[in-house]
Amino acid sequence: MEEIKAEDIMLGNWFIGYDDKPFKWNLAHFGLLTLDGPTIDEIIKAPIPLTEDILLKCGASIITIDNKNSYTPNGYVGRVFKIGEFKCYVDREHNRWAYRATMIKDVEFLHTFQNLFKSLTGNDLKIQV
Repeated sequence: MEEIKAEDIMLGNWFIGYDDKPFKWNLAHFGLLTLDGPTIDEIIKAPIPLTEDILLKCGASIITIDNKNSYTPNGYVGRVFKIGEFKCYVDREHNRWAYRATMIKDVEFLHTFQNLFKSLTGNDLKIQV
């Protein structure tokens, strides 16, 4: 797993804390990141994987379920989720994303999708973790 850096974190990003519970990054967390304070790795135990359950908690609707005629260049698509103008094509190995019908990237973690969503739409992703 890739190391999470301060520049990868935005206010409102969700992570797993050391109590094994999800928490929302806020201004106070940034305030902790001083020279003599804890590191990001001491605050964040893990990023939240972008699973089908999390996609549904982001308000996604399922537009394809186990359609054997749905393929991507890398293989079979089990489900397609839609969140606004985003579509997530879930195959056996990846969550491939498209925005306004343009393929953009694989996204593994919730905070990465939150940042992408904010960057492209200007809005915060509404999520109930």
